[in-house]
Amino acid sequence: MFIAVDLLQTCDDQDLATEVSDPALDGLGGRKIRHVGTSPILSHLIEGICGTLAHSGAEHPIPQVWKLFLAALAHMQVIEDREIVRSFRNMPGKTGRPPHRSA
Repeated sequence: MFIAVDLLQTCDDQDLATEVSDPALDGLGGRKIRHVGTSPILSHLIEGICGTLAHSGAEHPIPQVWKLFLAALAHMQVIEDREIVRSFRNMPGKTGRPPHRSA
C-alpha cells in the first residue's frame, strides 16, 4: 500500500484530482468499509494528498481514506514498472527502515 500511495502523491494537482474522482472507484469499495491500522508514514502521505487536494480546490469534499487507497492502487496500473521499482527502492529511506532487515 505504501508504494501505491507514494506513487499517487507524486501526481500533479490536476492528475491527482482526476485519479481520486474516477467514478469506477465507487464500485470497488464494496458494501462494507473495513478499516485497518496504518503506519504513521502512510498516514503522513495520505495527509499530504488531502492537503494537495484541499489546496488545489479541485476536489470537494476531500475523498475518504478508503477511496484514496483505491485510487492509489488503480493509479499503479498506469505507472511504468521502473517507477514502481524506484519507489520500492526508495521506501527504506522514506520509512526510516534499513534497506535489508533480517528476519
